Amino acid sequence: MTHEAWQADDPEPFEPEQHAAQLAGLVRLLGPPPRRGLDLGCGPGRILVPLAAEGHRMIGLDRDPSILTVCEDRLARAGATAELHAVDFQAAWPSSVTDLDFVLCLGNTFAILADVDAAVAMLQRVASVLAPGGVFLMDDLAADLWPELTEGYWCSGVSDDGTAQIIWHPSDAIFALRHGDAVDDRSWTFEAGDQPLRLWTDGALRLAAAAGGLSGPEREDGAHLIVMRRGANPTAG
Repeated sequence: MTHEAWQADDPEPFEPEQHAAQLAGLVRLLGPPPRRGLDLGCGPGRILVPLAAEGHRMIGLDRDPSILTVCEDRLARAGATAELHAVDFQAAWPSSVTDLDFVLCLGNTFAILADVDAAVAMLQRVASVLAPGGVFLMDDLAADLWPELTEGYWCSGVSDDGTAQIIWHPSDAIFALRHGDAVDDRSWTFEAGDQPLRLWTDGALRLAAAAGGLSGPEREDGAHLIVMRRGANPTAG
């Protein structure tokens, strides 16, 4: 994942090789179409469009109507269709979002849920709309970032060229990125315009999954994915 991808709303967060590996992993995990799936924060359809073209029945949510127009154009060029809604993934979901085989939460979307209670509530919602045996799939962002942190990268500071700034919470795995005019080397606490992002650890994800009624997390090596599964009796949200 590119460093810029951590800034909210990057529509193409992966290098081409990473994207191809992730898509191949998803195709393998989902099995033969048609499966019924939801893409939270689908953006321009980086994953939604090829899965729809494979024959999966896709629903996409994104808060930006303009980027959904790009997704619609890509679907048309691929000869595929999907149900798209201009809805923030944290808001109420359309009534058609039910009895799903899989839910996708890719890019930095799950990291936006910096508040643990909000993340658990989201996983409960996911469990409630998944059919028994359905899966929740999210990006394995920590696999990239934790090794870099241990080597001294991604610490609080301003980049050498002055165009980027990272701020860490003093007692939690939460950070914010500032770019361009938002960089302020006099400010090292979260401000109103900052987007807090949580770097989810395996342990925190395991606790959140259990509280949300999902099993896991399991790591899908090579595909940059974390998998959680819905059992027979999900926790009510």
